[in-house]
Amino acid sequence: MTTDMKAAEAVSIRTGIEGVLPAWRSTSRPQGRGRIAPFQPEGKRLAVFYLHIPRCGGASVTRFLERVYGPAGVTCEAQARLDAILDGQAKPVVTDCVVASLPLVRWLHFAGAGDYQRVTMLRNPWARLVSQINRLAEIGPEGAAVYGPSARTLAEEVVRADFTSRSGLDRFSNRLRLIDSGFDNLQVRMLVTGTMSALVKHITPKDVDVAFRELERFAVVGFCEEQLDLQRTIARLTGTKIAASAVFEGASKSSVLSVRNTLARDVLLPLYELDQELYARARALVAARQV
Repeated sequence: MTTDMKAAEAVSIRTGIEGVLPAWRSTSRPQGRGRIAPFQPEGKRLAVFYLHIPRCGGASVTRFLERVYGPAGVTCEAQARLDAILDGQAKPVVTDCVVASLPLVRWLHFAGAGDYQRVTMLRNPWARLVSQINRLAEIGPEGAAVYGPSARTLAEEVVRADFTSRSGLDRFSNRLRLIDSGFDNLQVRMLVTGTMSALVKHITPKDVDVAFRELERFAVVGFCEEQLDLQRTIARLTGTKIAASAVFEGASKSSVLSVRNTLARDVLLPLYELDQELYARARALVAARQV
């Protein structure tokens, strides 16, 4: 077993909060070479894996993919099926389109991952963080409790936080350091590879470099703010003639934090600063591809 696989096995994996945290913890062992492929292309259309980063408009993209592949042709929330498949309790899924809120490092551990073209969508990092915090406030500690103590604690901190004062924001930031949740810079964390420990460890600008190198290997990279462009690119990639449609799903109902809160934006910068660097580089990458 390689060092990376040992590190991955050392991290217990749990299903994440829907639309809040990715499913980077699970009870099953990581995939190694020669093991069963949990997802296998059907061969009717181009095989695509959509990496759904929480709070980046993934539900809207999923609806578009269902128009391309048909509702039955898209395996949604694929991370929820993994444990049963890898434990031998369920058969591998034969599908041309996999949608999962699953860190790339885990996807790449699976046999057959290379059979799928990768697609993902990023979002303005500050707007994404605000949406994530509001979602946690919406479901509350009780709603988060079923996903584990770290998730509940994270929701508790959001609920009790004062996002209108400097002292309240400082306290919120300091309290987050006590929670093993990988809450900050989630877009980098979802794309960084190497070992599973990268999902909860302190990340650095070097991790942004690793995440960007992986992003360069994606067939399609889009942005939540420009979903029509992403849809058109997916249509070209899959060879389908389906008109793009502007639909945005998954907006948080709660408003404990606003994108217009400049004080919070400045104080909470460490929570999304590296995501900003990745987002800027992704913008340049997509612009270069369009030339």
